[in-house]
Amino acid sequence: FFFQAEDGIRDYKVTGVQTCALPISQQLAIYRYVAARAARAPLVVDAIEVLSDPRAALGRLCAHAGIPFMDEMLRWPPGPRDTDGVWAPHWYAAVEASTGFEPPPGDVLEVPTRYRGILDEASAIYAEMRSVGASGAEEAGRDAGAARVTAPSQTAN
Repeated sequence: FFFQAEDGIRDYKVTGVQTCALPISQQLAIYRYVAARAARAPLVVDAIEVLSDPRAALGRLCAHAGIPFMDEMLRWPPGPRDTDGVWAPHWYAAVEASTGFEPPPGDVLEVPTRYRGILDEASAIYAEMRSVGASGAEEAGRDAGAARVTAPSQTAN
C-alpha cells in the first residue's frame, strides 16, 4: 500500500470531512482483509520512503513480492500512459512531465486545529498498519510518515 499519512487533509477548504471519507480508511479495510488471508503481513510502504530512496524502497517492495528489482523502475519517459485512466488530464500533469522520482517536499504540513480529530484518527490508522505490517521504515528504526505532520499552531483554524 502506498500512501502518505496526511492523504486527504491537504485541502483546508473542505468542511464536514470525516476520517471514514478519507482514502486511508479504505486502505485500512483492504489492509485488514489482506492481512487476515495472507501468509505474511502485507508490506506497508510510505510515499516519503519511496521519494527519499526509491531504489531501497522499491527493492524492499520487490523482495517482499518475490519479483526482481530492475533499474528501469526508477526512470520512465515523459508523457501520458495508456493506464492513466479518465482523470489523467485533470490530475496527472506533474506525472506526465516527470521522468523519475523527485525528492520529498521539504515542508512539513501544519494541520489547522479544526482538523486535529481527523489527523488523530488518520494517524492511528496509519500507525496500526505500520506496526502490524512489514515496513522498511520499521526495519530502519524510523517511521517516515509520522514526521510529516505537526500539531496545529494556536492561530490555525
